Amino acid sequence: MTFRDTQRDALLLAALPHIAFDGWTDSALLAGAADAGLEPADVLRFFPGGACEAVRAFSIWADREMIKALGAADLSALRHSEKIAFAVRARLEALLPHREAVRRSLGFLALVPNVPAGLQMLYRTVDEMWHAVG
Repeated sequence: MTFRDTQRDALLLAALPHIAFDGWTDSALLAGAADAGLEPADVLRFFPGGACEAVRAFSIWADREMIKALGAADLSALRHSEKIAFAVRARLEALLPHREAVRRSLGFLALVPNVPAGLQMLYRTVDEMWHAVG
């Protein structure tokens, strides 16, 4: 992970509590930047696509957390279906502290213009799961 990715994740994680109240908006991202000690211009630098790109980054962050959990576990004795079930649980556990942001993400992705992005995120997550479990 690059320094830019680390800063982007810091901004994203700092913004998540604000997303519970403001939704996936510029104001929530700006508040997250302030909490993370970043400049307001960093929001545009890290998420030039706006809220949709921030939701995508949230999904990618959850995928990375899932992959970390899969890497730390001994899955050798499990069947493929059990490995996938473990991956789903690991991803849900990573998202558990951010339930409200997840709820807001689902509402955001249910809007007609955002449906294609939501499907891309879903396909990416499924690919990551299957790739991680072999």
